[in-house]
Amino acid sequence: MPDEEKLSKFNESFRKLTDLTVDMLGKSVYSITVDDTEVTNEAHIQEFLQNSDKNFFNSILELEFKTDTGLGNRANIGIIVLRTDQTLEHEFANLLNLAGVALYHSRIPNEMEVTKENLANMEKELPVAAALLPALFNFDVIGYGCTSGSTIIGEKNVGCSKSIILNIKITY
Repeated sequence: MPDEEKLSKFNESFRKLTDLTVDMLGKSVYSITVDDTEVTNEAHIQEFLQNSDKNFFNSILELEFKTDTGLGNRANIGIIVLRTDQTLEHEFANLLNLAGVALYHSRIPNEMEVTKENLANMEKELPVAAALLPALFNFDVIGYGCTSGSTIIGEKNVGCSKSIILNIKITY
């Protein structure tokens, strides 16, 4: 393909991308106020945006805004849930429905048949499941939702699996 044709295709693609961006922006704008006149008609807002220059779009990037404290400003809680569990996420979400408390889940593979061997096999999967929780969230606590598995694997081994991956404190 000749360079001129490549440039033409690139320019056409860029125009389409610009049109999509302006269209998406227009759908997210509720109103525009110019000289004490507020415009809320979606078609008028779209037309205004389509006819605006680069300086206008750059000024949007410089708008002042405030952020809140985000999720988990009081506590970030992680829970490792069995792949077959049907209730724990729902129950924890209801229990921890508190302002500033964020709950995150990870799933760990397990077998439907509960045997000592199957429970013990989850030990090697604990670091993998813990690593799926975002370490940058600075978890206050991470729970493992399998009492039987914790008993067979051992409390210290369960705690070490989570601590190594996420650098969290362990309590026994």
